Amino acid sequence: MDKMKQLLTLLLLSYSLTAIGTEISQERKLELINSIEKKIASNYVLQENLEAIHSSLDKVAESEAFRQATDTESVAGIIKSALTKHDKHFGVSWDDPESPQQQPKHEDWFSKLSRKNSGFT
Repeated sequence: MDKMKQLLTLLLLSYSLTAIGTEISQERKLELINSIEKKIASNYVLQENLEAIHSSLDKVAESEAFRQATDTESVAGIIKSALTKHDKHFGVSWDDPESPQQQPKHEDWFSKLSRKNSGFT
């Protein structure tokens, strides 16, 4: 469970949508797909699903919608849609490394879960 928690945190933190509407090149989109595939392969708990997830991401990379998507919001949405078919816990958003980091307005889900002992009393 800790591995899945780490992966979900990593994915959500790595790709949060702070740069909505920012344009993205085809090369960068493919790098993103490869990076996500590697992170999932090395961290995802349900190893039996890896082949199907990899296949879905490959189909995304070859899809017309993905090729035509030019902004980060659209790209993140397309990737998220493919991943959530396999596991509803996946989330993809975009984080622009050039923009200043914003402080979250609310306590993140994993901190709250940890603070509340995962709901057990």
